[in-house]
Order: sequence, then C-alpha cells, then structure tokens
Amino acid sequence: MNRRYYWLVLFAGGAALTALALVGDGRLWGQPAQAPSISINSESFVYRLELQGQPVGEYTECSGLGSHHEIEEQVVITAAGAVVMESTPGVLRWHKIILRRTTPSDAAIWQWRQIMEDKGLASSLRDGRISLYGAGSSTPLAQWTFTQGWPASLVFDGSQEELVIVHEGLDRVGAGSTSTATRTSRATLIRPIGPPDRSEPVSS
Repeated sequence: MNRRYYWLVLFAGGAALTALALVGDGRLWGQPAQAPSISINSESFVYRLELQGQPVGEYTECSGLGSHHEIEEQVVITAAGAVVMESTPGVLRWHKIILRRTTPSDAAIWQWRQIMEDKGLASSLRDGRISLYGAGSSTPLAQWTFTQGWPASLVFDGSQEELVIVHEGLDRVGAGSTSTATRTSRATLIRPIGPPDRSEPVSS
C-alpha cells in the first residue's frame, strides 16, 4: 500500500513540475517571472489639437501626419551605354491632416471654420500642434507641429465629426533636423535621351 502511494505522489510531483515549465514560471529556476506585455488599444489613443499654443479639441482618430515626393522618371543612358529608367524626387507634397471624433467639437473649431468662410485664407492661417496620448496618460507619446494651417473642411454627419487641415509644413517634435547635404549628382555618369543639342558644331 505504501508503495502505491509513493508512485502516486511521484507521478503528481512530476506533472506539477512539467506544468510549471510549460507556463514559463521563471521563479522555478530562481529568476523573476517576465511581466506580461502591455498593448494599448488604438481606440484608446487621444489626439489633442492646439492652435497658436491653445488647446482647442481632442480627437479619437488622426491621419495624414506626413509628406511625400512625387516621383519623376526619365530614360537615360549610362556611361557604359545601358538604357535605364532613372527615378528622381519631384514636387514635395504635405498630406492633409484629418481629425475625427464622435461628438461635435468645441465652438473654437467651428469659429475657425467660420472665419475661413467669411474672411478667407489670410485670416484663417494658424500654426498648430498635435499631441498623441495613451489612455489616462498626461504625457504625450508623440507630437507634431504644422505651420500655416487652415480648415479646408469641417463636417458633423450625426455620428462623427471630421476636420480637414491643409498646411504648409509638418515636423515631428524631437525628430531632429535632417541633413542638408545635397543629392550626389549623376550628371557625369548618365545623360538623358532626347534630341541632339543643335548649338554644338557638327564636325564634317
């Protein structure tokens, strides 16, 4: 009888050790267990809009915080005589900032749009800042500043308000300045395909 209980206890102990190893309890090996990772739900993000240094609204959605260059392409011939397609940066374009919330914003935003309607662009230009906060946090996760912004659109459709801001420049706060070095010229390596230069004398 004692032998039966001995094997039962031994089997139960082995199963317990196996279970602890599978769940990764670090304390089993004399190490602190790893804390579970925390993932912030995107729906809990809050975007605060400031105009001329004054907070004017908070939003649950924001897009358009960036820019892009149009891509220009031309066929060129390399020094080795190969015909290739070269892509170069063209016009710089800033994306429109789109802010959304489920309820109408404060009067300050609607007054800003009203100024645009009544007095036009010159009276509506504002510098601003957008700060991203996590749920219940008073410290911004990220911030962007824009210059010469104006409200291109402000609409509340009964379930959602949407504000569209057009601007002349956007910076990520704390990102630092970019290099001012110019792009290396490839003029000595390639020449564009096109009509001959009639100004050059033609040898006989």
